[in-house]
Amino acid sequence: MPRNIIIAIFLLLLLSINNASAVERMARIIGGRTADSGAWPWMAGLVDNFSNTVFCGASLVAKDWVLTAAHCVYYKNNFSFNVIINQAQFDSGMGERLAVDYILFHPLYNNFSLENDLALIKLATPSQNQPVNVLAPFSSQDNVGKEAIALGWGPISSPSTIYPSELYSRLIYH
Repeated sequence: MPRNIIIAIFLLLLLSINNASAVERMARIIGGRTADSGAWPWMAGLVDNFSNTVFCGASLVAKDWVLTAAHCVYYKNNFSFNVIINQAQFDSGMGERLAVDYILFHPLYNNFSLENDLALIKLATPSQNQPVNVLAPFSSQDNVGKEAIALGWGPISSPSTIYPSELYSRLIYH
């Protein structure tokens, strides 16, 4: 992928975040229900190759790129994990499991404050799944009170260190 396309992806992401670093940190999203298989074909999970567990979520933003939180992969190398895509049940064997080529961090990412907590992961081979539709930039006021869906493999109760093998979804409000 040419360098100018990579820069364009970063600029698009920066424009769509709407000054996220100025927003106070929100509480974690806990709970939800098991996500329907195939409902989120662009949803990805990062899988540790040693423990074979999902440690973070990601989104397929292009056939060969996923977007994740930089803190998830800051201490990882491209050989230590794979990316699963369109696999709501981690141990089902459905979906794709793809190797990582390399990782790009937001140029202003701060691992201590977690400002600009974005990373792009270049997949070694393109995904067969459709990438997520990226929204155009909007004002945070445009969606006040509207429903959204949060997805992830995080703990389903608090406090907990137990992570499910299923993708969970939860209705949230902006």
